Amino acid sequence: MEKLHLNDNSTIINKIQNYLQRGFTAGISPIFAAIIITELFAEAKDNKLLLILALLDAQKAFDKLWHSSLLRKSYQIGIEGDKWLMLKAWYNELVSQVKWSGGLSRPFPEKQGVRQGGVWSPTAYKIFINPSWTFYKKKWTRMLHWVNLLWDSYCRR
Repeated sequence: MEKLHLNDNSTIINKIQNYLQRGFTAGISPIFAAIIITELFAEAKDNKLLLILALLDAQKAFDKLWHSSLLRKSYQIGIEGDKWLMLKAWYNELVSQVKWSGGLSRPFPEKQGVRQGGVWSPTAYKIFINPSWTFYKKKWTRMLHWVNLLWDSYCRR
């Protein structure tokens, strides 16, 4: 059922996905990001330029995603009606158990994080994190503009 739901919403998701998002996307390998960084280093070295690289570590982000924000962001990008209600049902009153020493723990509520092993989980993360990519892209663009202005004024001395 998750696969059908994902396929049904893939057009919406692909349309809004920031081009900086490299993971969990069909046809796009995260290795492309590494190639871009390698080329940046080589160009900076060849031109004797200072390169400052800022990286966003999203390693724990899967566990930090809060469900109400995911549902709001899903609605904002165009997942509506029954499609939205189905997504809400997957995350509403979500409980988990831990398998340990051949037994199961007591069920406990999960208020944040994506469903472990869920087909929709990587996509849910992309929907959740996409506004951050857009925000940082705008900030970086402004910052690069100021760095270029400063560099130009320094070179004219």
